[in-house]
Amino acid sequence: LRDYPEAYDFLGDILNRRERTDELAAYIRGALNDAADVVAQVPPDQRPKVYYAEQPDGLATENATSYHTALLNVVGDVNVHRGLSAKSENLGYEKLSIETIMTYNPDFILAYDKMFYQTIYQSPLWQNIKAVRNQKVLWIPRGPYNWFDRPPGFMGGSGLKWLLVNLYPAHYAIDLEGEVAAFYNLFLKTDISREQIH
Repeated sequence: LRDYPEAYDFLGDILNRRERTDELAAYIRGALNDAADVVAQVPPDQRPKVYYAEQPDGLATENATSYHTALLNVVGDVNVHRGLSAKSENLGYEKLSIETIMTYNPDFILAYDKMFYQTIYQSPLWQNIKAVRNQKVLWIPRGPYNWFDRPPGFMGGSGLKWLLVNLYPAHYAIDLEGEVAAFYNLFLKTDISREQIH
């Protein structure tokens, strides 16, 4: 996401559309600045720990250097999984045991897979993890594209604000519905209803 403003500037020059690309770049820069301001207020040891759960069983993730978890770096380097994959840092889907996740004991779980999100609270495997006990499992929004990764992209601008609202509510209190509507209007030139936002 940090590369997008410069990319928009470049495209604006090439396509002679700087008015449009300046708007898009300004939004992303603003979101990144918001994140930097929020993170600066919270000491590293007080930032929430986040586990990114992938696949239907939730037992796959991405390490902290993967571009798939880049937004977790932007919101305070909060990814609990620090290890490097034996395959490649960016191939993803590194399998973990539930015992490892229990050791991490994250404050939040980001769920990629809807089936996992719908079943985690009933699964006895996950009941002793702080995020589950405290009802802090978040299903990553998507539409028209995932807001977090797969693919990493401009939707991360909305995803970044969604993460800040959820991870740092005491430091980032915005009208998220209004912000989402503004994002869709700016980037996708479409008006969406409150029902569609939900």
